[in-house]
Amino acid sequence: MEAVKSDMLEILCTSVSQQLNMTVYAARGVTLGLTLVLLSYNFKLHLMNSEEGCAPNRPFVVQRRDTDETQHSGKSPRLLCWILTQPKHLKNRTASVKETWGRECDITLFFSSLNDSTFPTIGLGFEEKRRNLIKKTMGALRYIFKNYLHRADWFLKADDDTYVVVDNLRHFLKDKDPDEHVYYGSKFRLEDFTYHSGGAGYVMSRKMIRNIALHSKGTQECEETGPEDVRMGMCVKALGGVTGNSTDNNNLEVFHWSSADYFIRGQTDTTPSWVRLRQPFWKSNNKLSEVSVSFHYMMQGDMRALHYLLNNLNVHGYHKPGTSR
Repeated sequence: MEAVKSDMLEILCTSVSQQLNMTVYAARGVTLGLTLVLLSYNFKLHLMNSEEGCAPNRPFVVQRRDTDETQHSGKSPRLLCWILTQPKHLKNRTASVKETWGRECDITLFFSSLNDSTFPTIGLGFEEKRRNLIKKTMGALRYIFKNYLHRADWFLKADDDTYVVVDNLRHFLKDKDPDEHVYYGSKFRLEDFTYHSGGAGYVMSRKMIRNIALHSKGTQECEETGPEDVRMGMCVKALGGVTGNSTDNNNLEVFHWSSADYFIRGQTDTTPSWVRLRQPFWKSNNKLSEVSVSFHYMMQGDMRALHYLLNNLNVHGYHKPGTSR
């Protein structure tokens, strides 16, 4: 009888021990599971918050600042900057844009012929030919309309050799309405319409982005042939838009079709004939605005040098004078 009791006690203890072990393993499993969940969650947060991180379904955003509408209400407009580039320029001039003024926009996108997830660029699938610039531009506008229309107020188009003083651009736009059918830039006149230089960069309202994306196809003036900036001017006019006045309080242009160096040295004798014909006011306006917004034909060294002088160089005992806004 004692032997039977001893056997039963041993079986009971073994059963209890097994149950305890299973409970411990289960607890460890729950703990491990919770740990993995937390690690996964923290990893996702890290990706979302990192400087190069990408929001869901937005795998090509290079720069994304806080674009919360309440933060910008009554202050500066939300600005999306998009740059046309190509694969062979990514390591030089395009990298200079990305590392200088491109960081100051709320959202920055780079459009190329091919996707490049490391830079990153958005591939539009068009061969890198000058005749395809208008196709790339229209493709980029439709992409922005589909994915970013309500995340910005103004949309700046620039080339990879354009330098933009973003703070001056924000100031220029602060009293302008993004729901007007308008765009601003370096204005040229051709026959019976005006357009803005593509190289100087032009900034479109939210309404203009919408109208071009929805109504350009099927509109003869918007067909995707010819010089990109001229065709854009024709399309804007056909859709009822306007080329806005882009001058400061002293009636000086703030978007520039050529480089800062060109204007500083006042090279009017070497001004191309097409500029003289399409900008009749050229000679009377051969002076840089103190609140200039953009310059074209800026190589990577020029771009980095100008960015350093504007943002990093301090002169002791010197205070910048007030500027005419």
